[in-house]
Amino acid sequence: MPIQRTVSLLCAIALGFGSGGVQSAPTSDEQEPVPISVRTNLVDLQVSVTDRKDNFVDGLGKNNFHIFEEGREQDIGFFGRQDLPVAVGIVVDHSGSMGPKLVEVAAAAEAFAHSSNPQDDLFVVNFNETVSLTLPAPNPFTSNEQALRLALREPWARGETALYDAVIDALDHLMLSQLQRQALIVVTDGGDNASKHNLNQVLDLARTSRAQIYCIGIYDGEDPDANPGVLRKFGKLTGGEAYFPSSPTEVTEITRTIALNLRKEYLLGFTPDDHKEGWRAIRVVASGTEKLKVHARAGYMLPGEGTTLGASRPFQGQP
Repeated sequence: MPIQRTVSLLCAIALGFGSGGVQSAPTSDEQEPVPISVRTNLVDLQVSVTDRKDNFVDGLGKNNFHIFEEGREQDIGFFGRQDLPVAVGIVVDHSGSMGPKLVEVAAAAEAFAHSSNPQDDLFVVNFNETVSLTLPAPNPFTSNEQALRLALREPWARGETALYDAVIDALDHLMLSQLQRQALIVVTDGGDNASKHNLNQVLDLARTSRAQIYCIGIYDGEDPDANPGVLRKFGKLTGGEAYFPSSPTEVTEITRTIALNLRKEYLLGFTPDDHKEGWRAIRVVASGTEKLKVHARAGYMLPGEGTTLGASRPFQGQP
């Protein structure tokens, strides 16, 4: 019987660089082939960088970045750029106060879909005190603009706001996609006054998800349910962002900015120093000719031995 061996490989090999896969070393006719099993604990990060005017910063290289895990700098084992497909959920608040704003919101979401990669997995979640995934069954995702347009044009705007339930359902739905890059775009004008889940449950799921959460808060000046701090927390934790336009007409430009960020992100990877399970805080720093702002996940969950790294599967392809 051949002897099973577990081989630790360089990140580039684990990602399948070169001829497209990992093979055992050549053997002579007298030698029995030895199968190789590969385990990689590469933690991958989707990172976008902006300047002081919130413009995307292009042209940075590996040496411009530094990754710190629990305060210790890590060697960057993987660096790349590529417009890889993304699974994106567009989560739209349909509570009563959103009525006058839904036309602009739907137009903005359609603009995002128009600028997406044809291989993206897109879906729509509409919510008030209930949550509805509105693509026609049995399709969990689509890249068809007409199908998205119909899902986004839901006419109703009534009831209260179950924001936490909607985000949890959307994160759960993302797990159906085979795409490793994932994001949510959440559009709301209030906090939460109707969810069965609480904020801590949402944050716990967001930590273990691969999704970046981008929030667009369209708040009325005297809205008693407004909670912009929650939207900022979603963005900071997951490497997304929170935007607060002064009017619904600005939402289209914001969704175009989000689409640009998803198309032009830097991809960084490193191997943890140890395999102790639990939450690992991450900080990514970028240096350049001016002060730069980095958008990256605040950390990741490292599961126990023998389980899959939820936020740490290597990117497919060769950026």
